[in-house]
Amino acid sequence: MKTRAEDLVEEVFHLRDTIRLIPSIWDEPVLDDACGGNTVLLSAADELDAATDSQASAEAGRGSRLGLPAGFLLPVNDRLHSHIVNGAFTHPSEKSRFSLRNRGAWYASENSAGAKAEVEHHRQLMFADMDHVVLSSHFPLSLRFSAWASDINARLHVIDSSHHDLLDPDSVVASRSLAGELIGLGSLGVHYPSVRAVGLSNIACFQPSIVQNVRLHERFLVEWNSPLASAHWASSAA
Repeated sequence: MKTRAEDLVEEVFHLRDTIRLIPSIWDEPVLDDACGGNTVLLSAADELDAATDSQASAEAGRGSRLGLPAGFLLPVNDRLHSHIVNGAFTHPSEKSRFSLRNRGAWYASENSAGAKAEVEHHRQLMFADMDHVVLSSHFPLSLRFSAWASDINARLHVIDSSHHDLLDPDSVVASRSLAGELIGLGSLGVHYPSVRAVGLSNIACFQPSIVQNVRLHERFLVEWNSPLASAHWASSAA
């Protein structure tokens, strides 16, 4: 008898400009800008970056402690923004829909609206877990987020709207269990309807190598007047 994971259909997707939002504190300097497009300087800078990047070393060490396979994370390359991609896999969250306890995933939405809805939801969960007295002292709250665009050309498992338990807005138990099965089968990721932005789609990539053409798309300043208030998004130059 087939498992639920084995019953899911796979399709080849060619997705352009998918959007992932992360706190801007994780942004990194871009060597292309520093080297002015000079290919000789870029090559030398890449080698130096690979040799001295303590953050990359920290990510590799964290991946090892999490039990990620050797060679699983992207090699250090600032032009590929490997730090941004690898961080999604080495910082798993127990509240993420298709992550495991020791392994995160690269989540992205088909556009900024879907990505914003995810950020707002997870921030509300974070606010709910904080002490109310301490929390109130932080408002009004302003945070900066960066939208990272990427392209995905890969065969993904398809989850449609009929899989109600996998898209439960209040529970990720069934979806995380499925993710473990899929990863065990070598799945590259899943394509599924957005739970927070009706009508839009999201992806969860299980392999860093399929996250391609990563580039900084836009920055936002996000403001909350209170823990229960709606977020206000504004484009930010820095």
